[in-house]
Amino acid sequence: MPFRKTPFTPQQHIRTLRLSITFVAVFAFLFGMMFRQTSYIMMFFAVTGSIYMAGAGAVITGGLYWSRGTAAGAWAASLTGAFVSLAGFILDSVWKPYLYPWLSVSKPQALEKFRLFIEWLNAHIPYLNLTFSSERFPINGQWIWAIAMLLSIAAYIVFSLFTCRTPFN
Repeated sequence: MPFRKTPFTPQQHIRTLRLSITFVAVFAFLFGMMFRQTSYIMMFFAVTGSIYMAGAGAVITGGLYWSRGTAAGAWAASLTGAFVSLAGFILDSVWKPYLYPWLSVSKPQALEKFRLFIEWLNAHIPYLNLTFSSERFPINGQWIWAIAMLLSIAAYIVFSLFTCRTPFN
């Protein structure tokens, strides 16, 4: 509705709501089908929860408690959280069968730099314990969620600062 100049008629509104509910149901079904059953249930909850919650936390907190929050900041935070979460899920899904073998053959320098980066993170952040292997993507669902939340907060702040004309009370 924020993109329309004229409001929806009641029939259009109901149709749009039904289509959006159908989209969410189809997305949940397809996402559930693609998620490997060998993955941990907590990672599934972390990734699926972070798709929405990573951006929603910044939007709710910023919208309620910051006078410079804008709709552009809210959209940026929501899209950033969803994109980072989905990217983390995809990386985890394709790491063992496709990405690691491809990197080890065609880009061994990049793979070695990534391994060194993971080791550097482990050395400088206490209790991080990321494991680099060919079997699993080194960053688990909880860390993907944390990264998505931090990037969503940053996106909310940056976009709100650039699009806020006057603070509101």
